[in-house]
Amino acid sequence: MNPAPLALELMRLALEVAVLAGVLAVLTRAWPSMPAGARAAGWWLLCLRAVAGVAPIPRFEVPLGGRALDVVRVVERPIRSLAGSAPAGSAAPSFAPALSPLEWAAWILLALWIAGAVTAAFLMARRILTVRRQWRSAAPCDDPRVIAWRRDWALALGRRVPEVRIGSVAVPMTVGGRTPGVLLPQACREWSDDTLRLVFAHELSHVRRGDALLGIVPALAELLFWFHPFVRFAAREYLAAREEVCDAEALSVTGAPPRDYGALLLQFGVGRLPLVPGSAACGALRGHHLKRRLVMLSRSFRITPLQRVAGVALVLVFALIAFAPVRLVRASGPDFGAGFATSDGEQHLKKISPVAYLILTRGNETTEGAVDQRDLDFIRGLTPARQDMVYFRLDSDMWISTDPQVRADVLEALEPQRRLETEQAPLEHSRQALEREQERLEERSVALDARKAEIEQQRQSSVGERSTREQIALEDAIDDLRADRDRLMREREALHERMSALVRNEQRGFAEQDRVHKKCLGEIAQIARRAVRDGRAEPWQP
Repeated sequence: MNPAPLALELMRLALEVAVLAGVLAVLTRAWPSMPAGARAAGWWLLCLRAVAGVAPIPRFEVPLGGRALDVVRVVERPIRSLAGSAPAGSAAPSFAPALSPLEWAAWILLALWIAGAVTAAFLMARRILTVRRQWRSAAPCDDPRVIAWRRDWALALGRRVPEVRIGSVAVPMTVGGRTPGVLLPQACREWSDDTLRLVFAHELSHVRRGDALLGIVPALAELLFWFHPFVRFAAREYLAAREEVCDAEALSVTGAPPRDYGALLLQFGVGRLPLVPGSAACGALRGHHLKRRLVMLSRSFRITPLQRVAGVALVLVFALIAFAPVRLVRASGPDFGAGFATSDGEQHLKKISPVAYLILTRGNETTEGAVDQRDLDFIRGLTPARQDMVYFRLDSDMWISTDPQVRADVLEALEPQRRLETEQAPLEHSRQALEREQERLEERSVALDARKAEIEQQRQSSVGERSTREQIALEDAIDDLRADRDRLMREREALHERMSALVRNEQRGFAEQDRVHKKCLGEIAQIARRAVRDGRAEPWQP
């Protein structure tokens, strides 16, 4: 099994998701007043596109660009003869099942992806079990206000209102997919009627929309693409947008002043939103998400018919683009007649690249070149080579040259490509360093959240008992925490700029590699034609 196609397909899918996420981010930035429902639907569809892309869905390939050389670049790839591929009466040579560096890299990437997905699944399962334990250990809500509102809203909604329990949670949340329930914190008994009514309306909005069940898709996308920052960004944007939708519905149903609701959001704070499939909480995941919800409250939350139609149209267009069964590919070369027949009698009629070459070294199974899969099928009997040689294919004609000068000319033509690969190796080291820096910033963010929770606990536990000096020290700690958060935000922005610059450099590097590879292939084609013309290459038949 060759893992390279699977690894390349995974990278292709990651790139497609990144492009779609960029398009959606630009749209939401260009239309700040986009309805929260449209934003939530867009980010949810993007997560669904990421999950659906893993499935082997057939797609139509649309050629893009001009005539290109459709080749598979092989670097030190061993060609192994298979038992039974040799003609009858001849012994099939035996070769060691070595793996090329490309295949090793593909296996390592796939192993890392599987290990990361398994780790993410374990962490997610632990969070799910934690929420389920919290629900099972929670006591039924005996607050007469909630009991009365459940009856009233059951009549208004025309459906059974979910069970309400009180447990050890920091913020209210909706739990369960098919049979949802509402889990309130212990402090709800001390809330005023207006606060409790707002919270209950918000959670019932989650129930009505089925957010706990819909949240499985973003959670699954994060699990499969644990390495992809754009998928994490899309999942978090979906969670923030759906909270804004429920905020607007809670205000519309209760008629409460936006200022009171804003004070309630500030009371819940940030960093308490559990990323757990099958649940939906009332808190905010990040500070800018909370700020956006507060800004929404300052504006009119009523959506005009024109905005509603424009939001639906935008979501439909984005869905058509994201789920179109089309894949853009580079235009392939011309069709060279009826193709070739392999040793097992299979006829290949597909398009092939017009030029291919392979450098073989005496007594060595490793090779270097740019060939099609068909070439590998044809020349597998040449290894290990009895002498140094070069295999060429020009259109459908195959040639073998054992001339040392031809081999030297080919190696000289490949020198720019090798030099470029050496020059671009530091880019990978830079990416690894930036990823380590990102992990360090995330650790600092977690530590700051812990400090904030500790300070909040101190403020609540010793109210009215602190001396003036203790009060000043606590305020200083709050100021220091705020300053540390500001520094962390600036460092994150600087890191983002550096990563953007690295991505641009990598894109330029890929384009340069493609250009140099085409140039080298053209020069090797000229070397092959000269060798054929001068009689330094002999026709070869598999």
